[in-house]
Amino acid sequence: DGSQVYWFDDTGSGACRVPAGWEIQYLAGSDWKPVDAASAYPVALDGWCRVKFAPVTTTAVRLVVKMQAAWAAGIHEWKLDEVEPE
Repeated sequence: DGSQVYWFDDTGSGACRVPAGWEIQYLAGSDWKPVDAASAYPVALDGWCRVKFAPVTTTAVRLVVKMQAAWAAGIHEWKLDEVEPE
């Protein structure tokens, strides 16, 4: 029901920048579908970028990244939040 990404950015010494945007998708049968995000997907330096979404049950999740033009993007860490059992 949520995800967090810590982006890598080496401005001044390399070619990685935070991305222009990102989203989480889940596998539904043989189709990839975007999760129902509760807010916009934040992009920030030096901190966790968090998004909450309606819970999904799936066998696969992917992080889709839109790069800034002419720059690479990198990830320090990516986490998925599990729904707490009732």
